[in-house]
Amino acid sequence: MRRSLSIVLALLFFSVPAFAEKWSFAVVADNRSAFASYRNVLEEIQNMTVNPDHAFSPIDFVLAVGDLSPVAKNDEIYRQVFKEKAPPFFPVRGNHENADDVEYLLKKMIPALGKSVKMYDSKSINYYADWKNVRLIVLDQYSRFARSFNNIEMIRWVEDSIASAQNAEHIFVTYHEPYIPDDPETDPFWSMLLKHRDKVKAVFVGHTHVYHWRRIPNDLGGIYLINAGNAGRVSHSDHRQTIVEVSVDGKNLTFRAVQAPNGTSDFKLRDEWRISQAVSGCTRRPALGVENLGLVKNQLPGLAPLLS
Repeated sequence: MRRSLSIVLALLFFSVPAFAEKWSFAVVADNRSAFASYRNVLEEIQNMTVNPDHAFSPIDFVLAVGDLSPVAKNDEIYRQVFKEKAPPFFPVRGNHENADDVEYLLKKMIPALGKSVKMYDSKSINYYADWKNVRLIVLDQYSRFARSFNNIEMIRWVEDSIASAQNAEHIFVTYHEPYIPDDPETDPFWSMLLKHRDKVKAVFVGHTHVYHWRRIPNDLGGIYLINAGNAGRVSHSDHRQTIVEVSVDGKNLTFRAVQAPNGTSDFKLRDEWRISQAVSGCTRRPALGVENLGLVKNQLPGLAPLLS
């Protein structure tokens, strides 16, 4: 009897999915040819010197939200910093990626990610990828397919990518240039995302070189739109190099931004907030709770305030 119980317990233990562990990923954008600053950003991702109480585990992968040109040179820097332990690098195409950059992404960087990546086609940077209990959906705004957010073909593909992610507890959508419609509830693209807000937790963008976030719509049931600022390019910027870090702990997410002044390695915690998810008995959809972790004083003027 005891032996049978031991076998059952062992089977239960080893059947726990790998994504039951707590893990983290990093989001950056718009490094371009600011090579020294980009190296500083990567070294912070590698070393995590800003990690109060070691709350975040080492970074599993890096999501880069566009304007990565020159891609080959920046990939070389990435490999130099991380050496043989380089975390997977998921790229998004920006408006400054030229034909050579796109070819490098398609022929070298994306194939290196393996079979978890499912491309929409072989000529554009539209794909989704699975990692533990997360699905990333990446859109290439400079391809015919995703040039317009009214494109029904693209909207259906994104929705199919959401619906088919049966093992994902969290879905993140990403593209380079922010798209914020006047009325998200009636916008074809955003209204589709909002139908799936129980799983779609955030949309990551870049392009403006200014870190900020807001909810769309601006309520507790909205989806976070998070601009990752810049990881090197200082033009029209907030004068800070930014890393957005996301800790995934089962159904719970913690977001934080770590920043350093332009051209330095003086990284500090910028702000931090949490999404907790608990099944509610009164609704068919899990109820989302968002907890501010007390860094309101660091908000930049004009940005959406953290929840109190």
